[in-house]
Amino acid sequence: MGPGKSTLVKVMTGIYQPTAGKVWLDTEEINLVTPDDARKLGITAIHQETVLFDELSVAENIFAGHLILHPSGRLNWKKMEQESVRILNEIDAPLAPKTILKELSIGQRHMVAIARALSFDARVVILDEPTAALSHREIDDFYKIVRKLKDKGCAILFISHKFDEIFTIAD
Repeated sequence: MGPGKSTLVKVMTGIYQPTAGKVWLDTEEINLVTPDDARKLGITAIHQETVLFDELSVAENIFAGHLILHPSGRLNWKKMEQESVRILNEIDAPLAPKTILKELSIGQRHMVAIARALSFDARVVILDEPTAALSHREIDDFYKIVRKLKDKGCAILFISHKFDEIFTIAD
């Protein structure tokens, strides 16, 4: 039996229901029955292996599952691209929204995953072993993004086996 970190992440994202205890957000007890419940409350997880779509653009990956539509019901490509640029600029990720994901490095894909989380107005971001496949430079860039998220008021749950990372990120 492991330490339970995967189970905790699944409870916090509405995949599993707790068998004991309570989940609180700010000063309110919450009941996360589905992953959509967690998303609506701004709770999101970014895993070591990001779940993105290689054949889609950066903008399509950021808004997959919650596409921006015109009142007519058609996709609003212009708005999705504008919002992608805004979110990517927020985290200093100089990526073009029309770039196809498979053309990006692992570190850049993590930036897209973080931008996706921010597109949901994330309040709690769970980072599960996010640096495992990153180079030293990409890790430094990643730390800067995490600091920006913290400065913006996001709560960060950082899961790592590397104590130096925890001490670098934790406050």
